[in-house]
Amino acid sequence: MVARYSPPPGPELKYHPFAVQIGGGYSVTTGTTSQAVDDGPNAGLGLTWFPTSALPIGIRVDGSYSWFRAKDQLLNNGNFTSGHEDIYGGDADLQLNLAHRSSAAQFYLFGGAGRYREQTVLRQVSIVSGTVCGFFYCGPGYFPAVTAEQRTTSDWRQAWNAGAGFEIAIADRASFFMEARYLRILPNSNQTKFVPVTLGFRF
Repeated sequence: MVARYSPPPGPELKYHPFAVQIGGGYSVTTGTTSQAVDDGPNAGLGLTWFPTSALPIGIRVDGSYSWFRAKDQLLNNGNFTSGHEDIYGGDADLQLNLAHRSSAAQFYLFGGAGRYREQTVLRQVSIVSGTVCGFFYCGPGYFPAVTAEQRTTSDWRQAWNAGAGFEIAIADRASFFMEARYLRILPNSNQTKFVPVTLGFRF
């Protein structure tokens, strides 16, 4: 008798009504937004619900936070030397899992609406005179200090987004995903536009 070795089956994407996802990545600014701030990091947390295994359509709710360093165009409004912008909020989207041959990986599309808030912090750092202390003595000298600061926070604003992702199984109830979305925050007169690219895990 000859015994044949059969390797254990690899992880598969199986139907689960609910899934939690966590991820982070990099946000690329576009349009007029790229003139005011640099690209920056992002982080997010979400929940997905697929009501039935018969349909590849689910509902997902995502919360996210993005951080952007201010450029000269934004700093020059008040002669500031440094600053950043925080954008945080959430989206309610529909997700469509596309047909796939492999049970271990899949592509999907998603999109919907959300609400976001923007907070801008600008600072002016100047060289001022004063008393400078070392290890053994204190004396007159010069040092940098924050001489002006401006903080502004917007109201909650409507937004819409659309994106695509790729997911691959890594365990029975866990998967790794990569996705990117185009996000636009209204109003139309002063739109904020950027593309968060996110890597993360879904459980």
